[in-house]
Amino acid sequence: MNTIAETRPQAISSRRRPRTRRKGRARALLLLQHILLIGGLLALWQVLVTTEVLPLIAVGSPESVWNAAKEILPAIEVWTATAQTAGSLLLGVLIGGTSGMLLGVFLHRLPRVKQLVNGVVVPLYTIPRAALVPLFIAWFGFGRISVVIVAAIHGFALVYVAIGGALASVDKSLAASVRTMGGGVVAVGFYVYFWSAISQVVVGFRQSINLGLMSVIVAEMIGASGGLGALLVFSINRFNVSDAMVYLLVAASLAVAMDTIVVFLQSRIVKW
Repeated sequence: MNTIAETRPQAISSRRRPRTRRKGRARALLLLQHILLIGGLLALWQVLVTTEVLPLIAVGSPESVWNAAKEILPAIEVWTATAQTAGSLLLGVLIGGTSGMLLGVFLHRLPRVKQLVNGVVVPLYTIPRAALVPLFIAWFGFGRISVVIVAAIHGFALVYVAIGGALASVDKSLAASVRTMGGGVVAVGFYVYFWSAISQVVVGFRQSINLGLMSVIVAEMIGASGGLGALLVFSINRFNVSDAMVYLLVAASLAVAMDTIVVFLQSRIVKW
């Protein structure tokens, strides 16, 4: 009996190893394909510019972008601007997302009032927030306040819709089971509604950060004196496409880094 019991885990682990190896090979192959695709596009870009099929002043070249990156990235200016953009985005999403979450929880037991509020929030949810940037600048003036408000609108609308859908889809039988076991309002709210909605709330915050970064940069381009958007405008006004592309790459790297952090936190929260 002991021999059979000991051989079962070994057999299971031996079956899992080929699957793990296949997954590792598939990931490595996919990564190699991505590298080859990007390398091919960069080579084509350089050839088209070198042969003057595409104008250098309009599209730049991989070589000019690389040279610009060697000058820009060591300077503190770009990292100060990146920190300002990230700070405005996170502050706005935190304020707006928290407000949307609290309002969604408050209106959950007020269906008629919720319908009235949805009549305002849902259209706001469908409108591209970047299109509202000039309006916010006209209302609140130039500067960082307008940028933060743009990010807050993203956080409010997306988190409000996310938590509203999550709370509406909670299984009522779970709440009834907790009540039959002697649980009060706090216990039902925490063990049933909170854990049912938390994953959707995190998704709402993640979407707010991903979509809000674009609107924040647009707001900085129009009405701010700092941030990556301001650096982009400064480069474009000087027809310096290579510098502008470096700033776009920094913005893309910022988006990937922030999304990676949120995904990590989401996996930990859901696992917990």
